[in-house]
Amino acid sequence: MTDVASCWDRTITWLHAHAPTTAASVNPPAADAVIDDAAWTVGVPLPADIRALYRAADGMRDGPRDHRSASLAASFGVGASVRGRQA
Repeated sequence: MTDVASCWDRTITWLHAHAPTTAASVNPPAADAVIDDAAWTVGVPLPADIRALYRAADGMRDGPRDHRSASLAASFGVGASVRGRQA
């Protein structure tokens, strides 16, 4: 397991225990093809840690958050980030 994956496992476990509304808004992992498309769109390879993070969770959906974790609301999925850049 990568460092990113083990950190994410600890983070999502904590969210489920202490901020379940926020945990429920976390997106599933991004497909490798979507991550590859993002790298192609921005014109640079994505670092391994960024790729690993998107393989763990592809950002968060809009919606309610637990107040303690409101700062996580700015986390966009890789596909949404690329679409924003293309607009």
